[in-house]
Amino acid sequence: MKKQTSLLVASRNHHNLQLIAQLLIQEGYPILTADSLEEFEQALRHSAQISLAIVDICSLDSRICEWLRHEAIPILMLSNQSGSTDWQFTLIAGAADHRIKPIGKTELLTRVSSILKHRAKFELEKARDNRLLKAAPDLQKSNPKVDDLVFRDALTGIANRHHFEEILEREWRRAAREARFLSLIMINLDFFKDFKDTYGLQRGDYCLREVAKALSAAVKRCGDVVARYGGEEFVTLLPDTNRSGAIVVAEAMRLNVADVNISYANSPIGDRVTISLGVATLIPERNSTPQALIAEAQKMLSVAKEEGSDRFKIYPISG
Repeated sequence: MKKQTSLLVASRNHHNLQLIAQLLIQEGYPILTADSLEEFEQALRHSAQISLAIVDICSLDSRICEWLRHEAIPILMLSNQSGSTDWQFTLIAGAADHRIKPIGKTELLTRVSSILKHRAKFELEKARDNRLLKAAPDLQKSNPKVDDLVFRDALTGIANRHHFEEILEREWRRAAREARFLSLIMINLDFFKDFKDTYGLQRGDYCLREVAKALSAAVKRCGDVVARYGGEEFVTLLPDTNRSGAIVVAEAMRLNVADVNISYANSPIGDRVTISLGVATLIPERNSTPQALIAEAQKMLSVAKEEGSDRFKIYPISG
């Protein structure tokens, strides 16, 4: 066998289930299959050995997504038709990718390989961070710069700008090489200077921590990154995400922050803390730099602010 972990294929359509499973078996992937919720539950007893779930959206039960998210297993969703509803549902469900049936052998194998490689990189980085934390407990207590070593923002606990820029550079090269979409969201708290002047620095820090949690809750896939970019500005990187998918995440972030309901009595636009977002989506060109993506997202953020805040704007405007 080429692979050490198993892929889980789930569909109530027995023909589709066997067809997909057979293609993967021919490539050396160990396979688990499920054509009912009962079989799915049984398969998840071996969740530690499952590296990817391929799920027919027509067979989807909301519990399946909850179970997979709980076990941190990435999902490749398959659906019968293209459309914003299916795409939005798969992103909210936490899918790593979404394809339209019928899916050819080459495309299926390419998507599976890409997701598995992305997960392997993520797990490697997580293991590296854990090793750094365990290797330097005394340094962590005595040296405030240890946060730079583990790539975390000291206040919010999410990725810091340095770590984000490293990941962006890597994902940019990969997207250019594979001609894949890459989306980036710049996020800024509205009128935050006045908020701190009104409520003080301690309340301001609390606000930043809660916003960071709300933003992080809006991204579901292991490869998505939310980072603090500086001050009251945050950034989110969404690999393999097109314009429609980025819109779903941006709106989920805006609503999540509103739902935190942090009081802001003298806000010019309401009575609670809000955010504005600039979104950019493109397929990187070879020999280009990620600054193009950042610049477009920042431009869209400025437009959102100019148009009244508490909203997102996206580049390109259409398409």
